[in-house]
Amino acid sequence: MMAAIFTIAFTSCENEEDNANTYTESEPNDSFSTANELSMSELHDCEINPIGELDYFKITASGDVQLTVNGADNLEVRVHCYAQDEIEFWADDAGSRGGTLVHTISGSEYVGYFYITVESAYGNDTGTYTIKFE
Repeated sequence: MMAAIFTIAFTSCENEEDNANTYTESEPNDSFSTANELSMSELHDCEINPIGELDYFKITASGDVQLTVNGADNLEVRVHCYAQDEIEFWADDAGSRGGTLVHTISGSEYVGYFYITVESAYGNDTGTYTIKFE
């Protein structure tokens, strides 16, 4: 019986920890100067709304970074990466609504920090997505 009690308590702690590491984007984040700063391993819940919105994020890191962006069933995400000088060095989309885009950004492509933008790949969809880097 003690094992069952321990298991329930352990599961409860895990759920609290998962919830503690999920954040919501802050608006406005529609330019390089208002980009939301992302921290390593934090999951951010975000939304493209209204139609045509472009969300900006800033990532400070060193070395290679794995970026994961997951669109909801009604949103195919398109992601762009920009160096500090705001010049784009990579872009791609998830390939389908509800798809997940995973990309490794090489440490040789940036120095200190870089920017990410997320938008609807179709331009006229709205919906939620998550973003995280490790």
